Amino acid sequence: MAADVIDIPLEELRRLRVVRVSRPSGEALVVLIDDQIKVYDGVCPHLGGPLLEGEIRGDRITCPWHRYEWSLVTGKCFTVPGKIWDGVEGYTRPTAPYSCPLVPVRFEVTEGSVRLTLQHPGDRRDSRVMVSKDTPR
Repeated sequence: MAADVIDIPLEELRRLRVVRVSRPSGEALVVLIDDQIKVYDGVCPHLGGPLLEGEIRGDRITCPWHRYEWSLVTGKCFTVPGKIWDGVEGYTRPTAPYSCPLVPVRFEVTEGSVRLTLQHPGDRRDSRVMVSKDTPR
């Protein structure tokens, strides 16, 4: 299993507020929100969608595949699944949000950077660090 150690300068994270990382070893979403650093897996826990391509508004991210919405502060999902089954005989619509949270990625804060190690299997698109102009507030 390949692993990548990625150092994201704190100055860059403070300026951008969001850094999206994609490497052959995995993907991660690094956010600075409410003066806290949060790092989540870049793959949506619902059905494996490309969370790195998600839209960020305030402290929430929306997966582009099924429009599930997640808290960037807590990792919890706000979306109640099942709308497409409304009206199907025998179906009872859930009343609670989807229960799987965003998957946190372990990281450490060094003197000048956020250091994370991606150890996920699989061959992703390419090795790149994408920067985002999204600014959570």
